[in-house]
Amino acid sequence: MNETQTDYDDYKVFKFAVVMAIYNTEDFLNEAIDSVINQTLDFEENIQLILVDDGSKDNSLKICKEYQEQYPNNIVVISQENSGQAAARNNGLEYVNARYVNFLDSDDYFSEETFENVYKFFIFHDEETDIVSVPIKFFGRIDWNHQLNFKYYDTKVLDLTKEQYNPQYHSNSAFFKREALKNNRFPTDVIPSEDAILINKILMDKKTLGVVKEGCYYYRKRNDETSTLDLTHNQFTFFTPRLKKYFLRLIDYALDTYGEVPKFLEFTIAHDLYWLFNPPEAFSDDEDVMEEFYYYLNKTISYISHETIERLYIDENIKKYFLYLKNGEKHIDIHDGLVSLMTGEKEIDRVNYHKFWLDIAKINEDKLNIMGSYMGLVDNKYLSIEAINELSDGTVIHTIADEKYYSSRDGITYLSRKWQYAFNFDMNIPIDRTQENTISLQINFHKDGDNTNFDKDNVMPITLEIDFQNWADLYKFSNYSINDSNILLFTNNQFKVRKYSWKNRLKHEYNCLKKINEEKLPEYKHIIHLRLLYHLLYPIMKRKTIYLFVDRIDNAQDNAEALWEYSLTQKDNAKKYFVVNKDSPDYARLSKKGKVIDFGSLKHKLLYLFTDKLISSHPEDDTINPYFSKVYGHDLRRMVCGLCTLDKIFLQHGVTQNNLSPWLTKFDKNIRYFLTVSELEEKYLKEVLAYEDEIYHTLGFPRFDNLNSTSSKRILLCPTWRFHLIGNSLNHKNMFLSSDYYNDLNELFKSQKLNDIFEKHGYKLVFKPHPRLSDVISESGEKYLDFFEFGEHIEIAHDETYNSLLNSCDLMITDYSSVAFDFAYLDKPILYYQPNDDIPHEIGYFKIDEMGFGDVIYELDDLIEKIEENITDNCRNKSKYTQRIKEFFKYHDKNNCKRVYEDITR
Repeated sequence: MNETQTDYDDYKVFKFAVVMAIYNTEDFLNEAIDSVINQTLDFEENIQLILVDDGSKDNSLKICKEYQEQYPNNIVVISQENSGQAAARNNGLEYVNARYVNFLDSDDYFSEETFENVYKFFIFHDEETDIVSVPIKFFGRIDWNHQLNFKYYDTKVLDLTKEQYNPQYHSNSAFFKREALKNNRFPTDVIPSEDAILINKILMDKKTLGVVKEGCYYYRKRNDETSTLDLTHNQFTFFTPRLKKYFLRLIDYALDTYGEVPKFLEFTIAHDLYWLFNPPEAFSDDEDVMEEFYYYLNKTISYISHETIERLYIDENIKKYFLYLKNGEKHIDIHDGLVSLMTGEKEIDRVNYHKFWLDIAKINEDKLNIMGSYMGLVDNKYLSIEAINELSDGTVIHTIADEKYYSSRDGITYLSRKWQYAFNFDMNIPIDRTQENTISLQINFHKDGDNTNFDKDNVMPITLEIDFQNWADLYKFSNYSINDSNILLFTNNQFKVRKYSWKNRLKHEYNCLKKINEEKLPEYKHIIHLRLLYHLLYPIMKRKTIYLFVDRIDNAQDNAEALWEYSLTQKDNAKKYFVVNKDSPDYARLSKKGKVIDFGSLKHKLLYLFTDKLISSHPEDDTINPYFSKVYGHDLRRMVCGLCTLDKIFLQHGVTQNNLSPWLTKFDKNIRYFLTVSELEEKYLKEVLAYEDEIYHTLGFPRFDNLNSTSSKRILLCPTWRFHLIGNSLNHKNMFLSSDYYNDLNELFKSQKLNDIFEKHGYKLVFKPHPRLSDVISESGEKYLDFFEFGEHIEIAHDETYNSLLNSCDLMITDYSSVAFDFAYLDKPILYYQPNDDIPHEIGYFKIDEMGFGDVIYELDDLIEKIEENITDNCRNKSKYTQRIKEFFKYHDKNNCKRVYEDITR
């Protein structure tokens, strides 16, 4: 250990000492130190700053010494081998010469008035408490107030024997009396809970805590998630060691010293246990690890009372799990037709209280397809879901639902134990179109836990309320739909299928308009007028066949455009419209070829209700549905859903290569036709998605017909985006600039070696940025793209279409982008540049290193070498990759549009 001496008077006692442990924080250190120096309480007169460098490998120590030169009477600099934050703080405590001590972290900072107001508070309350704390505000990756800031509603001394629910975990936002630290130090064998151990040992003495609202501690949440808490939260050290060395250590100290566990400490431990459960996920598959963990967890919870758990301000599901762990059991109680899940004497769930939440209610031929979910704490093995269809001739048809799995809707798992169960169901209920059908749903409780045992004495049927998701086919404001010669109506918690009549239709429509008017939801007058207009036009429009083609709201140039252009050459009776925003350059271009309508216009909204097929390269409602927008925050789907009976034809935006099952879910997309290019792709989709096998059609992408290979001595670079880089508007820039994604691309752009190769061979690199790179990320209007440093032989292809680039470029460089499949279709060489293991999606069936259409490269120098190698070989594809291309694509011709259009319209 090396100490840099100071010239301060050994006999002078400062008001405050700030002990700052420092490790590789050169980017933030100045801000932290300056916040202490610039306090309204004069720094040179009142504050000692002890900077402990814990073996930093950057310029942190140098920065510390520079500050010490400016303030030799106030600043102590200590350098030690890397030993951890707790050891560094303990080391710094040996040099404290002040009445009050704080432990500011080296990447955070204080508001300038904090020390002055804390000192004033101590003057009046010095004998009452040993610790004073101030509110915490997060900044950086996130921007909000700490959830425990509620205790700062007033500046006061909290009596923790009466105001028990006021946990204090952070020493960086707290100020300690020096005497309280004489016999207390930070434990060095537990991370990251050393603060809470020290604080609560001290709090147990006087059982008071000072809170000063006139101050603020700014806690940085780093964009790269490299703070101590960020790094440890998902590590094993965050779990069992914390139970043993943090919670149980404090409990043992309380019992040994005071003979009991104070109620405020119960609350402190119980509240901090919450973070073991959040986020809800499994953290180990090792049975021995889990057995040890739950042993210490149950031991900890044994010291926490039922009363304390009930009073916690936490998620209700987690609170119920707490109670279950406290009692060590759960059981089912059946009484008076009710099925309850109990733990001890506490009811934690009741099957009868839940709803069926429906996603789909649609007639398909002679079946009513109903899809939805039930969520509860009772294990699905006790449950089945049944539809009962009572026909007007007295016939009763029973249908048991199939259970479906969706990773995006799979209930909740806490610490490797399933807690909340999602019963996702899908059923096709037989109907008789010539009679009236009355269909009800019920959930069956199977007493023996075997949901295949339907013995009368074993099954207890329960009727639940039915409700609808926002994307569903029906809703209470639009509770009927027309399908050929039938009306599907939802009323009195039942579905009715009956023969169509104009009289019944008008009656149902009147009821819908009445409900919409009574509820007075946003834009209800507009919807009422639109529904009336729809019915006025219905006698004319119902005879028409209408197809809407959509790529994106603001641009075309994808599969939908290619297929639309082909459809215009076909002499059939269908009305074919392309939909795109009128402000898009594509609007005027496409208007010269056929009928184009403005996305979101009145005409679009009406045609959307009358259309037979919606043919799109994207399946999300906020891209294809004019009644819904995430961007503008409006959702009118519930007021018109029953009128819309279209089929979604999904052409895809790119070949599926990764696991997109959390996204392409049936329950909120309900794709009726799914286009693919490869039998391998189709096989994989059938395995991971919960659609019927018959929706998949391997016929090739329509846009492939527009691919025509030429040569231009240009190399195309088109990396995909990293969605984890999206944050709030205040930290977009820093998050992006500190990312490997930015730095790796920028190194490529700046490479003089690469520039020399392009100069030598007369080539250029064409960078086609992902649309996200054009997003504005600062108040001054800067975009992601503005921060790259481009060499002279690099072009940015803002306006040139993908089709033009794919046709003309000789070599492609990408990382994981599916646009590589289009380039491969032309049998041109591809280089996969993957300098970091940051795959943007979960890997699916397509393993690039085994099945890809080019070399996979991890280092920039190797990439440059491969680029020159391809240039000198006139960018000819290698035979092994040509063979892979032939094996992957089912068709390799110019008939993709013909095959797809004929199949869709058959």
